[in-house]
Amino acid sequence: MTVPKDAADEIKFFNASAKGFMPIAVKVRVGKTTWKTSIFPDSKSGSYLLPVKAEVRKAEKLSAGDQVTLTLSVNSDV
Repeated sequence: MTVPKDAADEIKFFNASAKGFMPIAVKVRVGKTTWKTSIFPDSKSGSYLLPVKAEVRKAEKLSAGDQVTLTLSVNSDV
């Protein structure tokens, strides 16, 4: 998933020390599923990419192209 640009701008502001392709540790919730992962800078979109494991996609019945509401928290101890 691509993180919305407005959220990406906020993440960049509060994580100014993250340079280049440095991942940022996050905690994510989609529906009833919560997991820890990292988001990765995407120069093409100017945002971040959020990898979503197959087990999460299956549990939440997600498919390519779905619009998804999620909660993403930057977490330094992920």
